[in-house]
Amino acid sequence: MMLSLATKSLVVVTRARTTTTASSSPAVTVSRFAIGQSGRRRGRQATRSTPSPANRRSERPEYCEASSSSSSPSIASVSEAGSEMVGDSAHTRAWRYTGKKAGKISDLSLLDDTLASPCKGDVRVAVKAVGLNFADVFTCLGLYSAFPGVGVPGLEFSGVVEEIAGDGAPDRAGQRDAVTETALGAVPRLKVGDRVMGVTRFGAFAEQVVLPAHQVNALPKGWSFEQGAAFLVQGLTALYGLKSLGDVRKGHRVLVHSAAGGVGLFALAICQAVGATPVATVGSDSKVEFLLNRFPSLSKETVIVRDASTFGKQLEEVLAATGGSAFDVVLDAVCGRFFEPAYSLLERGGRHVVFGAADFTPTGDGVCWLSLAWQWIWRPRL
Repeated sequence: MMLSLATKSLVVVTRARTTTTASSSPAVTVSRFAIGQSGRRRGRQATRSTPSPANRRSERPEYCEASSSSSSPSIASVSEAGSEMVGDSAHTRAWRYTGKKAGKISDLSLLDDTLASPCKGDVRVAVKAVGLNFADVFTCLGLYSAFPGVGVPGLEFSGVVEEIAGDGAPDRAGQRDAVTETALGAVPRLKVGDRVMGVTRFGAFAEQVVLPAHQVNALPKGWSFEQGAAFLVQGLTALYGLKSLGDVRKGHRVLVHSAAGGVGLFALAICQAVGATPVATVGSDSKVEFLLNRFPSLSKETVIVRDASTFGKQLEEVLAATGGSAFDVVLDAVCGRFFEPAYSLLERGGRHVVFGAADFTPTGDGVCWLSLAWQWIWRPRL
């Protein structure tokens, strides 16, 4: 398997579960999924037979990819100015790429924009805060292929409902009936003036957003707009990665990369809730103390400051100290040089879930393509 910077995907690598004899050959299923603009999931699946593996490290993996995003806990506040309705559209303002392909954060400009009127099952929300996620950084650097290159970035927001389009509104062109029905089913739980948080496939970095009603939810009592704007992408990424894809269970040993980040903190909380044993990796000593204070169940033996040159040895030592021999689940936001040491210590039937590539990420305003090309040459292979 090859991991591409141009394809920001959620990847699951699963070691073979089937025990076979020398004469049998287990089937390996490979599934890839992409989420379209209308919410349609397009997929293809292929099954092929492979020889029985001789040992754990040489087993051919089963994997699937699903569109996703990684995240960090930053918040950006937005103006509280409203929109001016003109005919069938509204005038608003948004941070937009126009005329240029995404590639430099400095090319993002705050411009006047046109907002279409809500269609059947849609809501219009005045945005009060937006979440700034790792995927947004990839978008602004031109490294997220799901973003069209021009348009408004942003995946999550919070705000106030200003308009709701019920059954009498026009249909959205090209939208599946099932999506419209789901959106209409969510309309009765909302009313104008509600404080909500929501997710969208880009477009959140604006003063107003229009989206299907089922993509927003009421802010919990006592939550600020900033808290709501930072919750959904990170929380859903952790939940989907660990539960839906990782199938984490009580007693599992789980390696959580970037554990002090937004997704990592949610992942540790999920492990704690289900009774799994987490091992956390971080990038600095200060984050070790932060995690130990936040999660008393962790210890200095189970929080690792990652070192690329000795990472395999670090993992072996923490497993030995905790009485384990392998990980049942790896939740990987780092990849790069840290992928293979973790994968080599994955239990038979375990799952390696990749949702980010921090080890490949540029640190400046622009992209150094020579550096990325070198890292591409040395990308992990299975």
